[in-house]
Amino acid sequence: MFAGFVAPGYVECDGDNSNFKDNVAHSSSRYGLYAYANPVGTKNADCVEWSHFAGYKTQEACAVSYVPATALQKAHHITCIDV
Repeated sequence: MFAGFVAPGYVECDGDNSNFKDNVAHSSSRYGLYAYANPVGTKNADCVEWSHFAGYKTQEACAVSYVPATALQKAHHITCIDV
């Protein structure tokens, strides 16, 4: 309802993102992507990573995330157009 996609980050930073890759949100009434720390990740307090996403014509931010306050957040290969 509030995002084109709601998806977890990588299980571990510098790992594999094959579970959520190359998705595109278009014309979302809110966010393109709402990313959160992967619940099976064992190092979320240290690092959360997400990538390979595109958002077009979203009414609010292309991508937002909810991660532990102390964690390093890595986001890359993100394309945002007409946000």
